[in-house]
Amino acid sequence: MAEESPFDPYRKWLGIPPREQPPHHYRLLGLDLFEQDADVIGTAADARMVHLKTFASGKHSEVSQRILNEVAAAQLCLLDPGRKKSYDKELREQLAKQGVAAGGPPTPPPKQAPKPPPLPSQRPPGRSAPPLSGVPPEPPPLSGPVLNIDVDTGSEASTIASYVAHQKKEKWIGRAVLVVIVLIVVIVLVVMALM
Repeated sequence: MAEESPFDPYRKWLGIPPREQPPHHYRLLGLDLFEQDADVIGTAADARMVHLKTFASGKHSEVSQRILNEVAAAQLCLLDPGRKKSYDKELREQLAKQGVAAGGPPTPPPKQAPKPPPLPSQRPPGRSAPPLSGVPPEPPPLSGPVLNIDVDTGSEASTIASYVAHQKKEKWIGRAVLVVIVLIVVIVLVVMALM
């Protein structure tokens, strides 16, 4: 019987091969080396955390929490200008010792879900629909908001879409609870005024 290799969360969850482990902050967040844009850094860290939280209740929950802490630490470091400057200097020195150019090859960004083809109503004027070749016709557009969730691939895009949908639901529930509380207070005040 073949011996099972140990679980590698960096490889399985973040696509970081063993030769790049332990990852530096930029690689951990899926950023280009020495990324300067704070919005890009924050968004990448948030996306990684959302993705890693999906493993929080599985059999590797402790590992998930450890890597979540690493991502949070990387985010805090790279978003603090003083700490980032010091970290970047140390990383440049470390990479120089390893023979990697300071600019280094860019770290591949996290995989994104492919963009769906435009609906017929979204095609530019004068462009007709592509010819049909055994493909069923597109269903009519749905009314109201639609979330495109790719649940088969387990991609970060589907995880983020699920998170956003969950947050919207929580926001709606919170508003409904607030309305109920206000109504109860009004009823109590009316009853007290009538006494």
